Order: sequence, then C-alpha cells, then structure tokens
Amino acid sequence: MPRAQAWLLLGDLCLRLGRVSAAAGCVSEAAALTPYSHLVLYTRGLVHAASNEWEEARQCFQNALAIHPTHLDSMVQLGAAYYQLGWLRLAEKWLREAAVLDPSGAETWRVLALVLCALGDPAQAADAAAAALALRPTRPALTTHLPM
Repeated sequence: MPRAQAWLLLGDLCLRLGRVSAAAGCVSEAAALTPYSHLVLYTRGLVHAASNEWEEARQCFQNALAIHPTHLDSMVQLGAAYYQLGWLRLAEKWLREAAVLDPSGAETWRVLALVLCALGDPAQAADAAAAALALRPTRPALTTHLPM
C-alpha cells in the first residue's frame, strides 16, 4: 500500500503542476497495486476533471463513494462534476451532504455557492460564499475555476 500511496501523491503533484498525462500514468501505476482503492478512483476522477471529462470524472467519484461512502473529497468533487454537467440539484445534494459531514470544509462551501448561484438562489449563495471566505480567506469564494 505505501507504494500505491506514493504514486497517488506523485499524481496529485503532477495535477497541481498541470501535467495531466503524467498524473494519469501515476494513477495507472497505483491502480496496478491497489485496483479497488477509493483513493485510486478519486485521483483518477481528478485526472478526468483536469481534462474536462466530466462524465468520466463523475463515474470515478461515484465509484470511490461506493467503496468509501463518506470520503469527503469524493463527495465534494462529485458535486463539482454534477455542477459542470449542469445537474445542479444533484450537485447541491452532494455538497450539502459533505457540509453536514464536515462543516469546516471551505471548498465544499465555495462550490455550493456556485451551485446555489446557478440555481438562482442569491441569498443562500451569498451565505455559502461567506462561509467559504470565513474558512479560507485567501481564496475567492465565487470563482468559476474548476476542477478543484
């Protein structure tokens, strides 16, 4: 398992550097070691999201949650994928569930603010954006930059 974790950490680093194909290779290496890991599926979803492959990303995040139903990062990313696909009520559902599990998740509130704004609920969007800003004041709450 430690080797798989190392590959996933390297994949995350590659994603942060914008090297999506390198990240995909890292995920493949991790998957060869632990094919049924929710973290492998989650990271594969991040790779798809970085390539704007939202349907594939959605499937990966759903599969990760099938293995680990309370994996918070998968919940938030699934909400973001639903947002990108235009499935706003599903996005809101998953993001609200994530907020219940961890009310201190700034990213959850940030994406929820985007979803609520898109749903035409400016008051709730403003509340969610304020929560995101209070939790992480250095990142704008209503930027439309996705993936996470």
